[in-house]
Amino acid sequence: MTTKQESLYWKLWWRVCHVNDWRFLKGRVAPEAQRDTSEHHVAVWRCAETRAREAHRSVTADDLRHGCHLHAIGRDRPHLELHPRTECSRVFTLFKLLIEPTDLDAQMDWADPDRDETRVLIVGIKRMAPFAYIDAVCKDKFPSYTSPFYEDLELSELRQLRVTLESRKRKRGSLVEQPF
Repeated sequence: MTTKQESLYWKLWWRVCHVNDWRFLKGRVAPEAQRDTSEHHVAVWRCAETRAREAHRSVTADDLRHGCHLHAIGRDRPHLELHPRTECSRVFTLFKLLIEPTDLDAQMDWADPDRDETRVLIVGIKRMAPFAYIDAVCKDKFPSYTSPFYEDLELSELRQLRVTLESRKRKRGSLVEQPF
């Protein structure tokens, strides 16, 4: 997890706790804490209760937070050990769903975990080279490519495109400064 991601993590977690009244009074969850607002709330609470039961105590804020990790990525990991590209994104999506269960963008990201990686790849590719160069590489590299829509390439093809552009950039120094 990067420093920026850690900052975002804690901001989102604070909002999750605030929106759902996940407050703790004398070590116990406040009675008005929301537990069943959505399927994700129910799953997180189930994971948190299991974790607390294994430690022979009542649910704590850490149990809920780690319950989010367990529900989002399928295993309990410390937040600093979350993989920056995949696991952080999945946990952030869950936090957004716990804040606003009807957030359509977060719902689509949850249903299709590759959607966020695709978005990140496209932004990175746009920063690497001018459109004309990207278009030329796509025409040469991908037979099914339809110009000018490189954003519609499959995830694996976008990964290949990024690697190709990075490789060529290293060889030439900077793509923007080189004549084509």
